[in-house]
Formats: sequence, C-alpha cells, structure tokens
Amino acid sequence: MAYQAEPKTIKTRILCLAGTHNKELRHLPHDEVDLVLHCGDLTKNSKVAEYQEAIQQLAAIKAPLKIVIHGPNDITLDENTWIGCGEAMRPRAPAAVRQLVQRKLEREHVLQMVKAASEDGIRLITTRGTQQILLRNGAFLTLHARPYNRPYGCFADLKYEPSQVFDFDIGHDVDVVMSSYPPLGVLDEGRDGALGGCPNLFSAIALGKPKVHCFGHAHGHWGAKMVKWQDGSTFTMKATHLTAINHRESYPIELAQHFKIDRADSRLEAQRKKEHKRHCEEKGYVETRYPEGVTSPFQSPTRTLFVNATVRGDSEDSEENFPWLVELDLPCVEHRTPIDYSWFERGDTPESFY
Repeated sequence: MAYQAEPKTIKTRILCLAGTHNKELRHLPHDEVDLVLHCGDLTKNSKVAEYQEAIQQLAAIKAPLKIVIHGPNDITLDENTWIGCGEAMRPRAPAAVRQLVQRKLEREHVLQMVKAASEDGIRLITTRGTQQILLRNGAFLTLHARPYNRPYGCFADLKYEPSQVFDFDIGHDVDVVMSSYPPLGVLDEGRDGALGGCPNLFSAIALGKPKVHCFGHAHGHWGAKMVKWQDGSTFTMKATHLTAINHRESYPIELAQHFKIDRADSRLEAQRKKEHKRHCEEKGYVETRYPEGVTSPFQSPTRTLFVNATVRGDSEDSEENFPWLVELDLPCVEHRTPIDYSWFERGDTPESFY
C-alpha cells in the first residue's frame, strides 16, 4: 500500500474585531497578521465621516487582507434595512425618513470609499454566502459571512422568522463563520441578563460545526468560548444551546471579567490579572489560550470556538476590549478545490484581492 502523506497546513493568524463604532482604537496589533475580520458596526450613526475614520483605522492594521461586513449600525450599507425603516417610520417620523433618504444618497459614496481602500487590503462583503479564499500566506480559508441585511428592516428582532430556516444553511467544512450578530445562548447575554442572540443562527452553527464563529453586536459579553458538541447527535435546525452543547466539556477561553480586579481577589490573583492585561496591551490583542495539554483544539470536528469580538463595551464609559487573535492551521492551496466566487461584491476572486 502506498504511503499517503498528511495534507500540508499553514498556520494562519486571524484578527477578529467588531463594534468599533469608528472611534479611535487603543488596542491594535503591532506585528502583522494574515487576515482581519471585522464583524460589523464600524460606525455609530452610519455617517460618511464615520466610515472614513473607520476605513483609516482598518488601513493602519498590518495585514494583506481585511474583510468587513456591516452591522445594524451601518444602515447606509444595507438597502433592505433602510427601505424597511422608511416605510415603517413614514407615518410617524418624517424627519427620520428624510435622514434615511440621505443615507441612501450616501451609499454609493461610501461604497466608492471602500473600493478605493482596496489598496490597503480592505474588502466589503454585503451578501450572505460561503466562499474559499486564497490568502497571501498560501492557505485556503473557507469563510461563511452573514452581514446584517435582513428583509424586515428597521432594526427588526434578530431572532428571524421560522420560515427563513433555509436561509441559515452554512454548509459543512467551513473554517470560519463571521456574523454581525450572535447566536442564541453563547456570549450574547445583555446587562439585564436576557439572551439577545439568534436561535436559527445557533442551529445552523450546530449543524455545520465550523472551527470558529466570530461575531459582534452583543457589547455586554465580550469573550471567547470553546464549545464541545454533544457526541453522536445529528443536529437539525431545531438544535438549541440547551440540547446541542456538551457543557461539561465546554469552557471559556477568556471573558471580560478575567481582566477586572474584584474586591474578593487575593493579592496574587490581582497581580496576575494586571500582568495578563499588560501583556495583552503590549501585543495589542488577546490570544486564544487553551487548557494545559490541549495543543490542537481544532483537529476534531466536534468543537467550535465562539468569539464575541465587540471592542466597545456596553456603555460609553466602559473600558475598550481587546481584539482577538485566533490561530488556525489551514490547508495550503494544493489541498483545496476552489468553489464559486460570485457572491463577493463586484465579482472579486481571491486572485484579485491583492
């Protein structure tokens, strides 16, 4: 029997962030990464000047490719949202409708700004879909992107209608899912304790089991969690965070409270938190850390790393969160067959990304 070599992989460094609201970021990596994923809410009010500032900040990050999706705040980039808003608000708030019309007029200008930023590696995705992307380091990434462009508009409930289940199929063998909103039950808790994620999105993630799901919008629950899926289960679009997760073997990687010194902390624990925070400040990001003895957590298809990458906290005076650095071993180009690239804005293909 002929010896068959293991597929060659390439270690790929991916920086994940979201919810920057175009404000100046205190924490950015000093060294180069292979890919940046911005999961939406670049702006606070979706104004042209805000996009300009957000693009400048993304351009400053050392990375050959920076993929961006729009979030609920970025309504200028989402025709469905402002059309729905306009019709819903017309009888009650004509001034708000005029503002939305202004956003519509600004849309082409913003898209031209983003197109011009391609020289800095910035690419905008405005439609849902799955794609394989050839990265400059020679790795192939299978990415599923879900920007905020729902047909209901007007910042409607993120829970979606049951009839839209078909729209949540992310497929199998996906490396990374990036969405502008969280799945229900994972790092989506608000200040009032209510869960604000989307159940259908969670079910799709449980069914597809990507290596990583990074998202934004849930400002009150920044962090990362490694989820172990239940063994021997065939999930459907009815899977929930209560039934699909093996909670005993799932664990948080990092949470916001890991940086906050509590009154009950011992002197040693307080010092450890200070040192950890200083280490992250020096690097400009927080790295995914795993329990002792876990060296390759993504080798098994039974685990998914969930990353809430919102940089801004849940209030104006909240401390800025760190972006996330995730390392993945991705297959090199000869071990992946490219699929359709047509879903990228303007028909971009991986070859035209650089």
